[in-house]
Amino acid sequence: MKPLIAIVAVVSLTVLSCAKKESHEGGHAGTPARASGAAGGAPGAMTATDGAAHGAHTGLPGYAPVVVDRGRQQLLGIRIAKLSKQQLSKTIRTVGLVQTDETRTSHVHVKFEGFIEELYVDYTGKMVKKGQPLFKIYSRDLLAAQQEYLSSRAALVRMPSSTSIEPARAATRDLVAAARRRLELFDVPPSVLSQIERTGEAQRAITILSPQTGIIVEKQALKGLAVTPMMHLFVVADLSRVWVVADIYERDIAQVKIGQQAKLTIDAFPGRAFTGLVTFISPTLDEITRTAKVRFEFPNPNGLLKPRMYATVELAVEIGEGIVVPSDAVVDTGERKIVFVAHDGGHFEPRALKLGMALDGAYQVLDGLKEGDNIAAQGQFLLDSESRIRGAAAGGGKPAHGGH
Repeated sequence: MKPLIAIVAVVSLTVLSCAKKESHEGGHAGTPARASGAAGGAPGAMTATDGAAHGAHTGLPGYAPVVVDRGRQQLLGIRIAKLSKQQLSKTIRTVGLVQTDETRTSHVHVKFEGFIEELYVDYTGKMVKKGQPLFKIYSRDLLAAQQEYLSSRAALVRMPSSTSIEPARAATRDLVAAARRRLELFDVPPSVLSQIERTGEAQRAITILSPQTGIIVEKQALKGLAVTPMMHLFVVADLSRVWVVADIYERDIAQVKIGQQAKLTIDAFPGRAFTGLVTFISPTLDEITRTAKVRFEFPNPNGLLKPRMYATVELAVEIGEGIVVPSDAVVDTGERKIVFVAHDGGHFEPRALKLGMALDGAYQVLDGLKEGDNIAAQGQFLLDSESRIRGAAAGGGKPAHGGH
């Protein structure tokens, strides 16, 4: 019985000794074993490269390259895109307001006090032609000026043509010219002046004519209204060409040029586009909205574009040849812009970029990438997280601050 107990004890000691040895060896190799298991075990696992343990290949503090084999890239949704040079362009879109062209707008005033006796254009929105009668007005000042003119003309006619009184005739001629000039300064039409001279009679009321062809966009004139020179009786606007005034953000204003072609669309006419030009860029910026006013001119022969309509304006900007990266591929940490460059063997290198202007769904690359580089166009946030974790582990600190 004693020999049997001795044999069992020897066997137990031998098994314990072997178990401790295996446990000890496994403890030394634990980290590589977990990394290897992560790479070859659970789907989607990622590892740091051997050289990345010190961040030697990134140039970015707190980041390390990451390895993801091809099979797991698909499972993680990582898509690779190859960069190439292309013609760069962007579209600037903004909302503007249709306005009348100030250079094609006339205000109708009178330069004397009086009363409107007849009104020929009696509602806003009416179309008028240049020279069309607007209203007839009576004025005591105007009537007195006509009578003065006729009196001085009659006095000149009655004076004999004698050399002895030539100085008096010259003075009378000056009075006639001054009286006529006064009527002209009152904006009495030339046709009315001719009629006064022909008939020798002053007109009790004169007719005021439209200064241009256009639409009556404002009207204060009423029959019987007492008027003064300070009153806007009519505003006539030619709407065959209109302005659209829009706000352009500060970041885009450098791409807007005088004479640049613009496209306008409006909700009232879906599927239809109007073509115009940039004619003015404000020299100042709104300090609150950080925008500048830009004026566009659009032909409007059919009157479809009406003042105070809202419109969408698009400017196509050609930048030239260059390299772009999709905006979704860029990780913005707040301090830098990072993409992950794909190398052979599933290696992804975090790289900081210098970016230019924002394009339609992409960024212009100024420095950091070249033609032919492959980058992670999707799944970059997974790579960013893993890279920062690995970089922190290698550096013995906290992960680098990220922007996601």
